[in-house]
Amino acid sequence: MVSLIATQKTLFDLETVLDYGQSILNVAQELTKSLIEQRTISTRTIQAQMNRYFLGTAAEGAWQ
Repeated sequence: MVSLIATQKTLFDLETVLDYGQSILNVAQELTKSLIEQRTISTRTIQAQMNRYFLGTAAEGAWQ
């Protein structure tokens, strides 16, 4: 599947897919740290981490 996408360029280029995946993992790691430290995870915390790792806001279209 990945090779099909990479060769036909039908969805995204492979680098974009990998960057997006890495951003998701980075956000998950940060939120996991909060849970381990027994801190409350608020919508604001999630938005801040998403903005940080996706280099922009949802309103800007950086993440959804």
